[in-house]
Amino acid sequence: LIGIVYRNADQEVVLRTDYLAGRNFSEGLAPVQNAAGKWGYIDEANEVQIEFDYDGAWPHSPQEDLAYVARDGQCGFIDRSGEVRIPLTYLDAASFSEGLAMVKKAEGDFAFIDARGRELISGLDSVITPRFEQGEAIVVRDGRQLTIDQRGRCVENCPEEREWNERRRKKRVEELLRASGKMGETQEYERALMKLDEVERLSTEGKTQKEVAQRRTRLQKERDD
Repeated sequence: LIGIVYRNADQEVVLRTDYLAGRNFSEGLAPVQNAAGKWGYIDEANEVQIEFDYDGAWPHSPQEDLAYVARDGQCGFIDRSGEVRIPLTYLDAASFSEGLAMVKKAEGDFAFIDARGRELISGLDSVITPRFEQGEAIVVRDGRQLTIDQRGRCVENCPEEREWNERRRKKRVEELLRASGKMGETQEYERALMKLDEVERLSTEGKTQKEVAQRRTRLQKERDD
C-alpha cells in the first residue's frame, strides 16, 4: 500500500495520503512527493498548497518562513505561498537555522546567507555542520577545520590559536631540555613533548591545580633521573 501517514504526538493517525514520500509538517505545510516523482506542499487537510514543481523540497523554517527547494540541479528558497524568495542559483543548500542558511555556490565554495539572500559568511571550503547551533558552526576555511560564530569569526580551533600553542609548547620543551643539559637530542625532545602533553591533558580534564602540580613534579623528577 503506497501512502504517507502523519501522526500526532500521541501516535494517533491524523492524516493519510497517497503520496510516495513526505517530510514533516512545519508552519502548517508538509513537502510530499507525487507519483511522477515531483515535490510540492500540502496542508493539514491534505489540500495542495504549493504545486508539484520541484525535484526536492524541505520543510519551512519557523522563524524565516522559508523552505529550500531543488529543481534541475539548482537550489533556492520559497515562502509559504510558493513564491521564490531566494532564486534557485545554488548547487546545494540547507534549512535556515538561527537566521542563517548554508548554500553551495556555483563556483564550488560555500557560504551562509540570511533570509534576504545576502552572503554574511563566505569563502568556505566546506561545511561540517550545515546548521548553526547555539551560535556556532563547524566549517573548513583555507584548508583548516574550525568553529565560527554567526559573523564568521573563529571561536575555536583557530589557526592563530593553534600556531600560538605550538610555539608555546616548543618553547617550554626547549626550556626543559636546556635545563637538563639534553638540548639537541631528538629522542629526549619527543619524550619531553609527550610528558608536557600529559600535564596539559590533566589540566583540561578538570583536575585540581594540586593534582596537576603533583603530576608535574613527578615528571620533572623522572626527567632529572
